[in-house]
Parts: sequence; C-alpha cells; structure tokens
Amino acid sequence: MKKLLSLLILILFSVTIQAQRFPKPDFESGYQYPAFSYVVPNETLWLTIDILLLVVLMSIVAWAVIKKRVRKPVFYVSIISVAYFGFFRNGCICSIGAIQNVSLSLVDNSYSMPFVVLLFFILPIIFALLFGRVFCAGVCPLGALQELVNIKNYRLSKSLAAVLGIIPWIYLLFAILFAVTRSTFLICRFDPFIGIFRLGGDIGLIVFGVLLLIAAIFTENKIRISSESSFFIHPLTSMPFHTKPVG
Repeated sequence: MKKLLSLLILILFSVTIQAQRFPKPDFESGYQYPAFSYVVPNETLWLTIDILLLVVLMSIVAWAVIKKRVRKPVFYVSIISVAYFGFFRNGCICSIGAIQNVSLSLVDNSYSMPFVVLLFFILPIIFALLFGRVFCAGVCPLGALQELVNIKNYRLSKSLAAVLGIIPWIYLLFAILFAVTRSTFLICRFDPFIGIFRLGGDIGLIVFGVLLLIAAIFTENKIRISSESSFFIHPLTSMPFHTKPVG
C-alpha cells in the first residue's frame, strides 16, 4: 500500500513540475483566455470544518495509539490529512504557519490575528498536554506526507542526524524573527511542500520538496520541515501532569 502511494505521489509531483515548465502560451494577436466563473464557497463553513476535522483526527490518533495501541488508524488519518489539509485546502491554514501569526500578535497590538488561526495553534498544544504529540504523529500534513512515502528505514549516522536536527531550530528562529519584524512569513513563503499541495508555484521550491520526499522514502530520520511545531509541543509532553506520550 505504501509503495503504491509513494509511486502515485511522485508521479503527481512530476506532472506538477512539468506543468510549471510549460505555462500557457502568450499570444500576440490579442487573444483573451475565456473567463471562468466559480461559485465561491462559504469560507466560514469551511473554516468550521477545518477545526472540527483537526479535533477529530487528533482524537482518532490519541484513541488508536494510547487506548488501542494500533498504528493502522494513524495511517488512514495521515491519508485524510494530506488529502484534505494538504491538497484540498492547499496547506493553509496550518498549525506550523500559525506560529508566525501568534508571534506577530504578541509584539504588535495593531495586528488582528484571526480566531481560527489561534485555534490551529493552540489545539495541538492542548492535545499534547493531554495525550502527547498526536498532531505530529499523523495529523500534520507536512509530516504525514513524508510518512506516507516512507518505504525503507535506513538510519542516518548520529552525527549527520544531529546536524540535520539543528536546521529546523534555525528555521524556526528566523521565522519568528521575520514575523515579529513584519518582514515576511518565512514558513509560508518558503515552504517546499506548499507548491506541491497547490500543484504550482516556485519551481525551485517544488524541486526541493520532491528531493525531501525522495529522502523520506529511504530514511528513518527524515528531514522534517514540519518540526517547528514539535519545538512547542515536545516540552509539554514531559510535564508532570501529562499522561502518555505519542510519537
């Protein structure tokens, strides 16, 4: 099953890259592309679905790992998360990107952070306090995508794993710095998987994302761009009132 998913995902990424290489032709005769009309969905409804699904998926992971001690439901949660939060919702809003919104709101009173963004940030932390890192275990679409394509588990050397483990910390610190100085939302702008989820974008970032996924196929200690969320969640799982760890 995983081998088939890995093959399908890589084929999809290849098609995405090819589509970026061959954009629409630029006619010099004044030809205008036809305008398409779309029914705009009720965004409030979709945001409500986002929150409800986030809670449901994290609850399923907690139930499966803590109560039933089985992994198969987590695998299906990962598929749903990648399909919905990744490809359908285009990777936005995400709990990782919400770190930047929260950071900016703490230093800038004029910035009004949407309530749904706050929920996406705080709900995984609440679940971490109660059940462990259930968000990281299978609900985060960035990490889930890497888990789904993983086939072999070749261990990296401890020294290389240690060096690679520093990269997300540096990335997180710069993301917060850029956010509080109102420069840019670094995580959103340079997320290598956003272009994949949206089937378009900067070709360099898409290629980088594909390379990360290829690495995730064969390595156990995957290079997790999604690890910024773990920096907030992991310390909470070691608190005295925390129950059982997940992930």
